[in-house]
Amino acid sequence: MDLDFLVPRPRSLRVLRARFARPTAVRVTAPGKAAAAAAALRRDLRQLAGVRTGARAAFQIRLRLAPRAARPEGYRLVLGPEGAEVTAADAPGLYYGVQTLLQIMVLAEPEALPAVRVRDWPEFRTRSFMIDMGRSVFRVPLLERIVRILARLKMNTLHLHINDDQLCGLRFRKLPLGRENPEAITLTQLRRLVKYARRHHVAILPEFECWGHAQSVIYHYPELYGGPGMWGGMSFGIGEPTFKLFERVFDELLPVLEKHCPVHVGLDEAKW
Repeated sequence: MDLDFLVPRPRSLRVLRARFARPTAVRVTAPGKAAAAAAALRRDLRQLAGVRTGARAAFQIRLRLAPRAARPEGYRLVLGPEGAEVTAADAPGLYYGVQTLLQIMVLAEPEALPAVRVRDWPEFRTRSFMIDMGRSVFRVPLLERIVRILARLKMNTLHLHINDDQLCGLRFRKLPLGRENPEAITLTQLRRLVKYARRHHVAILPEFECWGHAQSVIYHYPELYGGPGMWGGMSFGIGEPTFKLFERVFDELLPVLEKHCPVHVGLDEAKW
């Protein structure tokens, strides 16, 4: 059994000879700092694996945080007939170790779960997925679902491409941007999404186009037209009026983001 269903593939995976039936009841224990991870694991075991959770269950899953236990965002997982232990140096690593444990308990043959030893850590610091809010509609429930999927797959960044020639997916308070799109999310909704994503160890990385792909903004500010875009759209003219608009854009956008957060400014595919 090589556990091909594990996504992403752990860096170090040892599948031992022991096999055992999936327990019908599990006891999850964790220190205070890991309480949220333990509560989420209990919920997932019930909902995804059909496993009961309780303080008297013989099969114990221990979650541990130890500063030198693993690399940043890494974890160690030991699973056997008597129980399981996930050890990590930080909260994201503990969360990712729990996801690997869940994949095994949910997707492996329930009458023949394998005993395993896993050591894993990310290959890349940023593991990102981009959605294009400038060309399609993304309502908040869908954005939250995407966050949850990314977290399950141990990805840690959701890149929001906010505007393009076709649409602006974010409605500003003091600017007309986004009003052409009845499904644009509000700044308040973006602030809540940032907090929701952080609880899943996912950062929100917004991108606001500042050269090409500008037609949805020039629709409101035609005096800022500078030339065509590469794909039939529009580009900004470069000068003080455009810079002043960008100042107003970022004055509204930055306060709803995390304190330390990169912001992408596009600067591509202007055809002039």
